Amino acid sequence: MDKSAGLWLLSQLEKRRHEYGNKPGESDYSYRAAQTIIARAAGFNDRNEWSDALKANGYEIYPYPQ
Repeated sequence: MDKSAGLWLLSQLEKRRHEYGNKPGESDYSYRAAQTIIARAAGFNDRNEWSDALKANGYEIYPYPQ
């Protein structure tokens, strides 16, 4: 997977995780698991690496307005 596509997907999941992760039927764990799969496919080694890449590329990662 291309890193820029991976970053976009990770940013979307992170936004949704913060907006809906604590609502019934949604799990923070499931978002983090999906992010791990996408991050590895995009060539990132850990959460810190991809979250730093999000910040460096202008993505807002948290907190999101409720």
